[in-house]
Amino acid sequence: MPNTVPDPTSVRRRKPFLTPSTGVSSDSDADTISNSDSIKPKLVTVNAAATKLQLHESKKLHSYHKRVHSRRTQFSARVSPLSEPNTSLRGFITFFWMGIGWYSVFTLHRSFMENGEFVRPQFLKLLGHDAQTLAIADAVLVLSCGTCVLIQGAVKHGFVGRRVASIGGHVWLVGWFVGFMMWILRKDWRWTQTGYLTLHCIAMLMKQHSYLASNSELFWKRDVLSGMVDEIRELEESKDSPVSSNASTLRRGSLSSLETDDLTVEAKVVLLKAEADSIKAELKGKWNGVEFPNNITVANFVDYMLVPTLVYELSYPRTEKFNPSAFLERVGYTFISFFLLCTTVDQYILPILHETHKMDFFTTVIYLIMPFMVCFMMIFFIVFECICNAFAELTCFADREFYQDWWNSSTFDEYARRWNKPVHEFLLRHVYLESISTLHSSKQNATLLTFFVSSVFHELAITMIGKRVRPWLFGFQMFQIPLIWLARLEFMKRRRWFG
Repeated sequence: MPNTVPDPTSVRRRKPFLTPSTGVSSDSDADTISNSDSIKPKLVTVNAAATKLQLHESKKLHSYHKRVHSRRTQFSARVSPLSEPNTSLRGFITFFWMGIGWYSVFTLHRSFMENGEFVRPQFLKLLGHDAQTLAIADAVLVLSCGTCVLIQGAVKHGFVGRRVASIGGHVWLVGWFVGFMMWILRKDWRWTQTGYLTLHCIAMLMKQHSYLASNSELFWKRDVLSGMVDEIRELEESKDSPVSSNASTLRRGSLSSLETDDLTVEAKVVLLKAEADSIKAELKGKWNGVEFPNNITVANFVDYMLVPTLVYELSYPRTEKFNPSAFLERVGYTFISFFLLCTTVDQYILPILHETHKMDFFTTVIYLIMPFMVCFMMIFFIVFECICNAFAELTCFADREFYQDWWNSSTFDEYARRWNKPVHEFLLRHVYLESISTLHSSKQNATLLTFFVSSVFHELAITMIGKRVRPWLFGFQMFQIPLIWLARLEFMKRRRWFG
């Protein structure tokens, strides 16, 4: 029975192991790395023995090159649930804003009747405290992030190696972050200024880490691609050697060791070319075609700093043009929502906090639950619906799904994935998947590490604001892990209403 060797070009048209345009989910990444059954290639139509040999070789080759998998985020042109034109929540949103409007009228009327003024600007005075120093510090914080471009530019132009730049980048991030945190602690600021600059510093830390880690990985993949090209050339030259020619003459008889070696070389060449094509696609921007490392420029970094995402990519989906009316609409929503937030804090939170020494704990909680819920909704709307969409419109960023329907979540892991997509994507890509691929952690340990990192940052923000360590928030957030396990029990799955 004659053996048929496939045309390499026809094989490459099939889906490779590591498609660059496919994002990686938290469950599929480890399975893709470990489960070799999902990568069985149909390379040649030969007898059963030859097919088995090639399958064994493809498994070994994939195991050898499994580190070249992609952790790219799936960006696409999307809108946020509350901004979708045909959303089923349109009536509810209208009703919500009508309620907020009457709530504002009631609050202003109550303030005028009790104090003789519509607004008591206590919260605004807190925000305006030492505003000039805050603005200068915020500008220095943002401008100092440009050091990342210098680090990656040094690698691009060959001044330093990739490993040296990686170590230097980590040293810079640790020194930069610790330095700002120590400076904020020494400032005699109110909790508003401290909280804002701490959260902004954490966000910029995530952006810098993603920029350095992503470009470092792309430099490594470029080196891997160069090695693959050399390996393909050597294998193709070995096929043309006299030994390979002698092997070809034996194909009409029974399978021999020479024939097996020749089939293995063919399989290696096809698989290596598929892997090389996959890496080449990853080294090129999906949306604008920019090729790595031509992306390492000041203009590209400035654009990345303005784009409302915490993970770096060579390119992002863009809208056709800037829409001034949509941008001004988001700015207007921001000011209106911020006014409502300040009014709620001034009228319903600060007076209670000033009188806590006269009330018991239970009464204080009862009085503060509703105002805090309103503030949570206002802050969520300001950050994810107003500010993120405003920056998205300013940069023509098309992927505006900054959150999903977290209000329909019945488990803590669903809520964590849906309510804050930018932070979720960062933790998924740079903590969860990174620990699986680099540290070879199990999915359970990677999940534990992800929750730990998230809890540390949340606790840090509270510690900086209160200037004291009270790890209640850290403990409650880590307590979500057993609650997630509990929600996955069959008893709980059948009673989602309980979640």
